[in-house]
Amino acid sequence: MLVLARKEVSNMPCAPLIHDEVETRALSGTTPEDELRAWARSYVERVHKLKRDVSIYVVGMLALTTVWAMLEWQDNGAFERFSGGNNTGDWEPWIAYVALI
Repeated sequence: MLVLARKEVSNMPCAPLIHDEVETRALSGTTPEDELRAWARSYVERVHKLKRDVSIYVVGMLALTTVWAMLEWQDNGAFERFSGGNNTGDWEPWIAYVALI
């Protein structure tokens, strides 16, 4: 109901516009409001894409880290230190390199 009762208001410039500027806008069919709306829409799309990419990265790293921890536990036993050796308790730190990429 409020949507029907809402009155649209547009800002009108106080100073008269230059005649060429009015003709250019009339020919192109765009107004500053349309340009601002297009910019805002592209900004929102970029933010959504960033949020999607970050969430995919986090979920992927959680899954990969879980698999890595299970493999290291199975191969080398409980964690004692990060090391490249194959001694008991030595875990390979390759997950850190993957996380940084």
